[in-house]
Amino acid sequence: TMTRLAHQISTLEGLPVMEATLRAMKQALKEGVRERPGLDTTREDTLLEEVKRRHEWIANPTNAAWTNAAAALGFVFYLGVSPAAALVNLTQLPIVALPVLAGRLRGWNQIAGRPGGAEDGTWGEAGRALSTAFADVARGFKPGVIRGFVTGRPLPSEAANLSEEERAAFATWDETGARDRTQAHNLAGIGDADSWLNGPTFNRVMSAIASLFHLAEVVNRDATLLAGYRLARSRGMSHEVAVHLAEAATWEAHYDYSNANRARFMQGDVAKVLLMFKNFAQHTLYFLGRNLYLWAKGEDAATQREARTKFAGMVGMTALFAGTAGLPLGGAFVIANLVQALFGDDDEPWDAETEWRALLAQTFPGVVADVIERGAVNTATGLDFSSRVSISDLLWRTPDRDLDGAGLFQYLVEQMLGPIG
Repeated sequence: TMTRLAHQISTLEGLPVMEATLRAMKQALKEGVRERPGLDTTREDTLLEEVKRRHEWIANPTNAAWTNAAAALGFVFYLGVSPAAALVNLTQLPIVALPVLAGRLRGWNQIAGRPGGAEDGTWGEAGRALSTAFADVARGFKPGVIRGFVTGRPLPSEAANLSEEERAAFATWDETGARDRTQAHNLAGIGDADSWLNGPTFNRVMSAIASLFHLAEVVNRDATLLAGYRLARSRGMSHEVAVHLAEAATWEAHYDYSNANRARFMQGDVAKVLLMFKNFAQHTLYFLGRNLYLWAKGEDAATQREARTKFAGMVGMTALFAGTAGLPLGGAFVIANLVQALFGDDDEPWDAETEWRALLAQTFPGVVADVIERGAVNTATGLDFSSRVSISDLLWRTPDRDLDGAGLFQYLVEQMLGPIG
């Protein structure tokens, strides 16, 4: 019912306003061309067309019922009932949220007139703010709240040690969806569909199945929101500005998984099934690529410094958890193996990844080699973080053994058909 009401409101109130806005923007473009006959408006026209098409998609999403059923099946099969998946999801805080907050804090320092640089203490301050916020948020999830998640009747949590302004901030984030518009609900098929699947029973069952994963994501978002708000306020930002800055940082760190924000090539029925779980991969690759670009081509030193902090921070934290096994070295290994195949000695077998492991084993003591290859957290805990937080297999998972012939063909077909296939 809520989904249908939202669509009605969007159709009755949003579309006329949006269409009027688009008409005004197009008129402004025409006037700009008249004033400057040589003006190239290709990019502006493309942007306006995309805004229009995306708004139509928001007002009336067109995914078929079978698509949402397949998405729900895939979520249950791979993630929904896996406590490990929910726990590993919490690593998004140190691996992505911490670099984002540290990077943005450097920008806020500049606004506040504070000195910048590698020794400005932003990493330590962001880390302390995030860990304190995480502890406060975790204390807010009392037994009744958690029971509500499990039974499919989630109750709002309230973090501990909140000031009145922080309570008001959480009320605002509830309204904007920054707290609970999560990947779990999108994948479970209960976020955007407008079909027979979205009945009370289906939603209740899927909410219960998604509860652990959704709970972890809500904790991630709440902790980042609270830490970002406190950091912004400590820099002299007003309440309204701090609410906005914290929300923007949270969307960047934990991504927007709503159907409306899905890349156009991933919105169709078939694409949504074949590219299941690739929404996260696309967001992560964009995060890395965008910050790498801004690091090199940012408009000023402050922008480059912030982007460098985010990019280097995410890569560094991934290496801390998963070692070089979690970094995107697969491409380098493939290139090295290709060069060996073209120009090397056929009588001398050689593999880049095997050579890298041998180099580590022969150069460093056993524990140090393990830390470099598998990560400090992986080595210290004995848990397999490498395969779960790796950014080396975001688009294409490498096989865990040597394959050739029919086995390789079957593996490639499985990869192209996605998890459901």
